[in-house]
Amino acid sequence: MAFTTCALIVTFMTITTAAIFGEPNNNHFQRFPPRMHKIHHIKPKFSMPDFDREDFLPPMPHMPRMPHMPPMPSMPEMPSIPAMPSMPDMPSIPAMPPLTHDLIRAHVAGDNEKYSGSSYSSHSHSTIINGKETFEGSVSSLINDGHHVEEKIMEYGN
Repeated sequence: MAFTTCALIVTFMTITTAAIFGEPNNNHFQRFPPRMHKIHHIKPKFSMPDFDREDFLPPMPHMPRMPHMPPMPSMPEMPSIPAMPSMPDMPSIPAMPPLTHDLIRAHVAGDNEKYSGSSYSSHSHSTIINGKETFEGSVSSLINDGHHVEEKIMEYGN
């Protein structure tokens, strides 16, 4: 805001000066910038302090020199780090067959066996044929606590 105001004032003063002190043939905007031979310099009402004078700042009190820093002790030798031992080979674990709904449903817990198995699955399908949308799907859950099997199936669609 301040820069815009200053720019406007300077522009107005330049145009006014060109109109007042223009060329002798009264074509005030022929020469830019205008001749400035009749402008009087204005002295500011304040003066800046002279920072280069020696008596500008008060004298500083005498400051003693700082003592020299003693020599630093040398770093102790770093102990050697033993190499990392090689890792033993991982034992091979046989692949497990996938547990299907039928295996979870058919398992019966034996003596001293605590068994709990569950399986959840869902699917959905939708089509748009001749602008008509059809959709269908189902959600099924199977829970076997070792003795009792609970199976729920929910189907939806139009």
